[in-house]
Amino acid sequence: MTSQSKHIVLVTTTHLSTNPRLLKEANALSAQGYRVTVLSCYTIKWGYDADQRIIKEAPFNTILVGGTPNKNLRLWHYGRLRRKTCSWFPFIPACRIRMFARAYDELLSAAIQLKADLYIGHNLGTLPVVANAAKKHGVPYAFDAEDFHREEAASDAVSNSGKWKRLIEERYFPGAAYITAASPLIGAEYQKHFPGQTVAVINNVFSKARQPPFRNSTNGPLKLFWFSQTIGTDRGLDDVLNAMQHIPEIPILLTLLGRCSDSLKQYFESKCATPNHTIRIHDPIEPDQIFTLDAEQDIGLALESGVSLNRNIALTNKIFTYLLAGNAVLVSETPAQKNFIQEYPSTGLSYPIGDIQSLANHLTFFYQNRQTLQHARRSAWQLAHDTLNWEEEQKKLIKLIESIWR
Repeated sequence: MTSQSKHIVLVTTTHLSTNPRLLKEANALSAQGYRVTVLSCYTIKWGYDADQRIIKEAPFNTILVGGTPNKNLRLWHYGRLRRKTCSWFPFIPACRIRMFARAYDELLSAAIQLKADLYIGHNLGTLPVVANAAKKHGVPYAFDAEDFHREEAASDAVSNSGKWKRLIEERYFPGAAYITAASPLIGAEYQKHFPGQTVAVINNVFSKARQPPFRNSTNGPLKLFWFSQTIGTDRGLDDVLNAMQHIPEIPILLTLLGRCSDSLKQYFESKCATPNHTIRIHDPIEPDQIFTLDAEQDIGLALESGVSLNRNIALTNKIFTYLLAGNAVLVSETPAQKNFIQEYPSTGLSYPIGDIQSLANHLTFFYQNRQTLQHARRSAWQLAHDTLNWEEEQKKLIKLIESIWR
C-alpha cells in the first residue's frame, strides 16, 4: 500500500488554529502523499474564525463536529451538558472518557465512519476516541502528548482530576503504535511510566518558510517580547516587571502580545513608573504575523514559574518562535529551559525562578553589551535556520509513521 492510498485521521478537541502541532502534522503528512482528514471541535469564536482562513488553503480535509453556538446549537449544548454530567461520575469508565472531550461521541462516530488506516489523537480527550476507532477497524493509533497530561495542573499530583487522567493514559497508551512528546523531559517522563512504549520527541519548532530576514540593528531601548493567547500575571510576567523597577535608568520597551483585560492593562501601567520604560500591549494577530512582529524585538522572554510538573518539563513554542525570529532568549530556570540554555548557551541566558536581581542584571548586561546581544540574536536565528525548524523535525514524525507499515 502506497502513501497515496493510506488515509490518516487526526483528531483534536479544539480548533486547528489553537493546535499548531496538529496543523504542522497535517500539512507534513499531506505533503508526503497521505490522504489526511482532521476532526475538530468548536471551543471559541476567534478560533473558529481563524480556522476558516486556514481551511481555504489546507491540503487536507477538515470536519467540524459537535455543533457550534451558531450552527446546530442543540447538539452544542447537549455536548456541554453531557460533559458536565460525566464530570460528576468519573469513576464510571464511560463517563471518564467523556469528561475530557465535549464532543466525544460525535468525534468517535465521525472517526469510525472515515475508516482510516491510522488514527492520531491530539489532546487527552481524543485518546479514547482514536483508540476505540482504531479498534473498530483493526488499525493502529498514535497520540501526540503536547503536555505531561497527568500533571498538567499543580494539583494533579494529588487531585482526583490527575487520577482520572492517569487512568486514561494507563488504559490507552500501551496499545498505541507510538507516542510523540513535545519536549525531551516530557518524553523522558512518559518513557519512565511506559517503558515498553515507543516515545519520540517532536519539538515545538516552526517552518523556515516563516523565518523573517535577520535584523542587524539593536539600537535604541532594549526591546523585550512576550506572547500568549491571553496575557496574565501567572506566567512569570511579574518577574520582568519587578526586574525593570530595579533598573529605572535602562531604556526598555516591553511588548506583550495577547488578549488583555482593562484591569490588567492598568496594572501593567502602574508598574511602569519611569519614563525610560514603555509597555506596549498588542492585540492578537494571525499566527504568521507573530514572527514579523517578533523580528523587531531584541530578547524573547520565556518566564515559566514552574507551578506544575508539566510546566517544569515543557518547552513551549515561545522559545522556538524567538529563535526563528532572531531573538536572544531570556528564560527562567525550569528544568527543561535550563537544559535548553545549557545545550545552546550562545542563544541567551537563564535566571533562577523568582530571582529578580539576577534577571535585572541580565537585562543590564544585554543593554550595555550590544555586541554580545547581537551575537546571541544571530546564533538563535542561525540555530533555527539550520537545525531547530520543522523541515528537520518533521523527518522524525514521517519516519515513525512509515515504520508502522514496514
